[in-house]
Amino acid sequence: MHVHVFACRPFALACARFGALALAVLGCAPALSATSASAAGNGVIAVVPTWEECEYYGLDRQVPPARAADGELICSDRTRGIVVVAADGSGARRLPLPLDKAYRQVGFSGDGRYLSWNDDRGYYLSTWFGTRTRRIAGCGGGCWAAWSPVGAAIVFNQGNSLVRVDVNSGRRRKLAVGGRALWSRGATLIAYLRGKRVMRMRPDGSSARMLTRLPSGVRGATPDGWSEDGHCLLIEAYNENTERDRRYAVDLQTGRTRLAKAPRRGGVISPDGRLRAFGRTSGVYVSRRDGSARRQLLGAPASWNAKWYEVQAWQPLP
Repeated sequence: MHVHVFACRPFALACARFGALALAVLGCAPALSATSASAAGNGVIAVVPTWEECEYYGLDRQVPPARAADGELICSDRTRGIVVVAADGSGARRLPLPLDKAYRQVGFSGDGRYLSWNDDRGYYLSTWFGTRTRRIAGCGGGCWAAWSPVGAAIVFNQGNSLVRVDVNSGRRRKLAVGGRALWSRGATLIAYLRGKRVMRMRPDGSSARMLTRLPSGVRGATPDGWSEDGHCLLIEAYNENTERDRRYAVDLQTGRTRLAKAPRRGGVISPDGRLRAFGRTSGVYVSRRDGSARRQLLGAPASWNAKWYEVQAWQPLP
């Protein structure tokens, strides 16, 4: 892992401050990465503790909820920052970021140096433990971003365009017209959606071509990761014809499309494709992809004041 962002003294201070987690992520010592690989799949997991705030609006907002028959209950999600934890459950730390902000699509750069997230207004970037945060672009709603699994390149949508930013060099360029995108596991291709068309291109935007067109009636299509062998892009969508959520698998080479097994709701897949980490009201859990061998990774500390836990990213270690 390349971590040239830090000078020697801050690097040492970070290792001391963040303990076991810093040993894993910053490479201060190799012990944790070895135990993480054998215990739960190598890596570090990002979790967003969340709670729900509800208010009654009506003729009299002072009326207790039980008597607010003429009122309307309005609820909205509130987050409690970002927590990172090693894949074996050790070293959980809440990052020094503001609470009660929106933290969506939390992700790590492929080289492990950066952390990103978005809200309704734009995309944000910081060093992995929450310092030196900056806004890198606006998105005007419907934000979607995807890191390359190698290096520090991120692709995100701005309006109807896909833009790539190489964070280390600062170079920015428009790649294509399209919406939500995902990098292939080897970072050799980018798959993306353009309306109902499923497209692919090289990371520099060249050789773009259509793989397939999603079936009629499909709405709200969203890339949802890769098949276990990495050959097929998985897409979640609602089909108006069947009135059901569907999952499609699209072969990156041939464009052949088939219905795939519906996923277990929520969570993220480990970098090696074997495991799933997911949140519940009682904490964070890890299981095999089929739901077996479930075990608790992280409890729910009362001090976090959260109602449930959204697992949003799983970053591999070298």
